Amino acid sequence: MKKLFVNTLLCSVVLAVASVAAFATQDGVITTGAGNAPRATVFMKSPTNVGGHAYHAPKLKTIYNNLGTGTSVYNCCVGWNVTGSTSLVGQQTWTATAFTPKAAVTLTEIQIAIEYVAGTNGATVTLNTDAKGVPSTKVLHTWKFSNLHAAGSCCELSTGHAKKGIKLAKKQYWIVAMCPSDTWDAWNLNSTGVLGTFAQQNNGGTWSVFTNADVGAMGLFGK
Repeated sequence: MKKLFVNTLLCSVVLAVASVAAFATQDGVITTGAGNAPRATVFMKSPTNVGGHAYHAPKLKTIYNNLGTGTSVYNCCVGWNVTGSTSLVGQQTWTATAFTPKAAVTLTEIQIAIEYVAGTNGATVTLNTDAKGVPSTKVLHTWKFSNLHAAGSCCELSTGHAKKGIKLAKKQYWIVAMCPSDTWDAWNLNSTGVLGTFAQQNNGGTWSVFTNADVGAMGLFGK
C-alpha cells in the first residue's frame, strides 16, 4: 500500500506543469504522472459554470458520501485519470475508490463527479467486490453515463440508479470508473477533505493502491 497526501500531490502537479511529468495536454488541460505515481488530470484555467448543489432523493440512507454543497460540490479542476488506450493520453487508466458500509444496506443510487476532456463523451462505472485489497473482477452492477460535464466546470453530477437495489454487507467494495478507448475523462477529487483508499490500473496491469489519499467525489445512497 502507498500513502498519498493531497497537498503533496497538488504541489507535485504544479511542478509537473513545467516538467516532463506533464505528458498530455488538451485546451488548458494537462495530465501528469509516471512510474508508480498516480495519474491525475489538472484544468489550468479558471473554473466555468460554477454552481449547483449535492442532491439525493429524500428518504434514502447515506451509505457513503464525500460530496460538498453549493459551489463546492467537488474539486472542479483536479481529478484522477480515467483514460482509454487510444486517447490523447495514450494509456488506459482505470480508477477505483474503496468504501465500506457501516452496516448491511441496499444500494439504490450513485452520484459521481466525472469530467470529460476529449474523445467519446462517456464513462462506465461499476460496483465491484474486493479481492485482497484491490477491485475484483466480480461486478455487482454497471452504470453507463454519457454527456459528462466539461473539464473545469462545476457542479453537475452523473446519477445512476439500481431499481431493484444491490444488497451490500459490512465489508469493503469498490466503485470503478472506466471509459471508451478513445476517451480522456477525469474523476474529480472531493472538496470536503475526505481521505480514503483508491487504486489505479494502467494498461490492464495490476492495481496500484494508494491509502490516506484524496479520493474521487461520489455519494452512495440506498436503504
